[in-house]
Order: sequence, then C-alpha cells, then structure tokens
Amino acid sequence: MAYRDVEKRRAHDRDYKRKRLQDPERRDKERARCRAKYARRKGSVPKPRAEKPTIDSPEADSRLMQRRALRIEAERLHAELRWGARRITAHLGVPLRTASNWIAGSPIRSRYGNFKPQVWAKLEPSRELAYVLGTVLGDGSVSNYRGNMKIKLAATDKDFVEEYERNLSVITGRHYSVRQSIRPNPNAKDQWRVDAQSKLLGDYLKQPLAAFQPLLTAYPCPFLRAFFDAEGSCQERKWDGRTYWSLSAVNTNKELLDLADDLLRGLGIIGNRYINHRKSNPWLKHLYMWVCQRREYLRLFRSLVGFSIQRKAEVLERVPASEQGRGRLPSTR
Repeated sequence: MAYRDVEKRRAHDRDYKRKRLQDPERRDKERARCRAKYARRKGSVPKPRAEKPTIDSPEADSRLMQRRALRIEAERLHAELRWGARRITAHLGVPLRTASNWIAGSPIRSRYGNFKPQVWAKLEPSRELAYVLGTVLGDGSVSNYRGNMKIKLAATDKDFVEEYERNLSVITGRHYSVRQSIRPNPNAKDQWRVDAQSKLLGDYLKQPLAAFQPLLTAYPCPFLRAFFDAEGSCQERKWDGRTYWSLSAVNTNKELLDLADDLLRGLGIIGNRYINHRKSNPWLKHLYMWVCQRREYLRLFRSLVGFSIQRKAEVLERVPASEQGRGRLPSTR
C-alpha cells in the first residue's frame, strides 16, 4: 500500500473514532468494552467505580455555588475591610494559597470546571453609586462581554474621567487606569478612557430607571452632577453690552431627561424642555433639551450640584452672586 493511502486510512480511523466517542451512549459502551477487555487480560472482574459528578450534576452545582460565595465574601473582606490572605484564611477556613489567588484575581479551578469570579460591588445607596449611575446613563455604556458585563467610559475631559474612576473604585474596591485614546481624525479631540468589568454592577446599571428611585431620592445631587458632567453645558454670551448665561442638557432619551427635570424641580431649579425633531435626517433620533437661563436658578445649581469638570465650573462661577433677573438672550426672530 502506498504511503499516501496509509495516511488517508489513519486519518479516516481517527475521524471515525472521534465521531464515535462524541455520542454519549457509544462512549459508555466503548469504556465498558475496554474495562472488560482489561479484566479478561488480568483474570479478574474490575470493581465498580463510583460515578464522578459532572458539571451539570446537582452535587457539583452546589459545591461550585458554595465556592463562588466564599470567593465573593473573600473579595468583599479584602476590598471593604482591607483584610489580608492570612486573616481571610482564618475567617473562612480556606487554604492560604486559595485566598491569595482569590485576592489576586485568579479564576477558580476545580474538578467541576473553571469559574471566573464576579467583581464585588457595593450596591447599597451611596453618593459614589449615584455618581457612577449618572455617568453611565450619560456618556458611559454597559455591554455583555463573554458572560461578564463590561462598563466603559470615554470622554475628552480628563478631570471628569478621573472623578468617575475615583467613585467607581469605591464601589468595586479596585483601582482602574485612566488611559488616553488617540483618535485617527486630526480634527477630533483625544479621549480619556476607563474600562471595568463587573457582572454585579453591570446587571444593576442595566435595570430600568424606575428601579433607581430609592437611590435618586436619597442622593439626587451626585446623580445630577454626573449627568450634567456628561450631557450638560454652561455657556456665557454677550449681547448688546450685557452678559447672559445658560445651563442646558441634551439627550436622546426623553424618560431620562424627564427624570433629571423632576429631580431639579425637587431642588427648586426650574427649566424649560424642548425637542429637536432632526427632520433633515430621519435616521437620527430626536434630541430632547433642558435649558435654564434664570440667574437665581443657576446660582442654586452652583451651590447644590455644581460640575466636576473645571472648564464648565469656571463658566458657572462667573454668574453674579446678587444680581437678579433672567439673564435670557433676546429673540432674534
């Protein structure tokens, strides 16, 4: 037989054996045949082997869930109380090497399969959580990446991204790097980015707006501060020898802008809402705008909410502290 025919025969045998072993019934029969053949060769009947629990069995699932719970508790103790591996070992009763790997972020490896741990997140109502929520609803994004939630933020203001990273690190107990992203377009400004992964926090941020009502009722100012850092602007214009200021926010989500307007009215800040239908391009979503030009409301916004971005805060600081009036630009129609 030619060499080429021998190689074809061997490849055919390998493919046939692999396809045959893919079927569970055939695989069990093949294993039983091999054990019986080995027993005849030795002259004795093999002892019945205990069935190894598979990854889908209830026993394996319960053990893996217990291991996940221990892992999440260890990460919480390390992030919130700053416990070390030895103290976690004494508290949870796990090996020292296991606790060290959990703190370092290594996945759980066991006979039942590997498990990539969830990043612990402090989801109780707090100022930091309200700021992260306002930022993600404004300029951020949450996406499902290989079973884990990826939380991203990209903005041109570095101080805004650093403030978001500081609040995010308080929630997750981890510090994230603020990276600069250079755009290929020379006319576009470079962006600063923060990427994080947390299924617990990602699932929380993907909820409908009605689920955040307890958080926003307790901490409306941090949420509004983050939302206006992301979607707001403060402008200063001169007209006919006078200076006018305006505070505005723009978003394509009408429900989100209505929520921000309700929170501002609860603080005593009243503005007007407009809609831009974008009739020139029917593929674009409608723009919903919130505008406030009354100086007393601008001063109230400055004292209660404010901006984290320095360039926006500087414009808001120039609003007079005692002058009354709307400060509204006259109509040019």
